[in-house]
Amino acid sequence: MRSLPNNPFIPAYRIILSNTCHLVFRCPYCDSRHLHGCGDGKLEQWRVSHCIHEKSELRCRNIRLLCVGEVASERMLPRFGLADLIEFNRVFGALKK
Repeated sequence: MRSLPNNPFIPAYRIILSNTCHLVFRCPYCDSRHLHGCGDGKLEQWRVSHCIHEKSELRCRNIRLLCVGEVASERMLPRFGLADLIEFNRVFGALKK
């Protein structure tokens, strides 16, 4: 089975909720949205995953949120699967080298 690398990149979107900046993504494991603070405003932010789904490869792992855009509403968040996330990390990881 293919799996995610250590400290995987997760494509996330900037959103403003109650006048506060957040980075958010829809989890490919539990299909819930995971919300994290914008931190220092850099495009890449280290975080610990919030996912508690029993089969999640993200469960309690360090992740690197990569801001790839902005959404006005959580309803606008795209869905992506594990294969998409693996490919994103393969391509983006190669570009970072």
